[in-house]
Amino acid sequence: MDNQIFDNINGYSLDKEQRNSIVSNKNTLVVAGAGSGKTLTIIGKIKYLIEVMKINYKEILCISFTNEAVNNIKERLGLDIDCYTFHKLALEILKDNHVFYQVASSDLLEYTVNEYFEGFIEEEYLKYITGYFVDIAKDNDINMEMIKDNFSREFESYKKLIIKFISKIKSNNISDFSYIKKKLFLSYKHKCFLIIMFHIYKFYLEELNSCLKIDFDMMISLASKSIKDKGIKKYYKYIIIDEYQDISLVRYQLVKSIMDECDSRVFAVGDDFQSIYGFSGSNSRV
Repeated sequence: MDNQIFDNINGYSLDKEQRNSIVSNKNTLVVAGAGSGKTLTIIGKIKYLIEVMKINYKEILCISFTNEAVNNIKERLGLDIDCYTFHKLALEILKDNHVFYQVASSDLLEYTVNEYFEGFIEEEYLKYITGYFVDIAKDNDINMEMIKDNFSREFESYKKLIIKFISKIKSNNISDFSYIKKKLFLSYKHKCFLIIMFHIYKFYLEELNSCLKIDFDMMISLASKSIKDKGIKKYYKYIIIDEYQDISLVRYQLVKSIMDECDSRVFAVGDDFQSIYGFSGSNSRV
């Protein structure tokens, strides 16, 4: 019976490594390169659980990172199993536990950073560089508009760097900023950057609180807390995770809270050379 399943997964026959990983009844992380059939292995694992292990498909949770990937897995399985993105899963858990929040727009962080700097840093710095370079510009026939344009580009890069750092802080659930500043050996310039970044993050949290909203990372953290406080309404014997290389600490904590509550087994597939969410704190070593 096992071989019949493995010989035809969506029209393909699985190789020895795929078959060995699928029949493992332990928590399993499969690391494989591009084009090696990772999604096919996931489909094979779920079919094996249902057809051989006789696991109810309602007791299998599958998680991926995009709606496209989720829909692809469902289509290839031909089953309407619980397959979600991490954010959709968090939302479902919060709804089941009657915890309701309004989710902020995904561009609120960028808006907050721009609002923080608008009309202060940029204008003051432009005044400074204009005064500093004005004599040199006159003597060397330098276009001051070009200097301003160069500064504007540098300033935009600076703001993007702040957004990237705050995204990492959020996705790794970091709140003890004083601990970080004590532990890091930093230059004066880097310390100044951290101070500004943490100040903006505090400003961002105040913006969220003022409009009684949460962001996507907070939603995942709240879902984990909700499971610890109220349990989980659905029971999952197995958790299947696609693209594990893009997991972050808050996402891992959500999976761990479900595992602890349901005594679930995890089967995860990924390729650390293909991680594309490093900017948001993904780390397959969590």
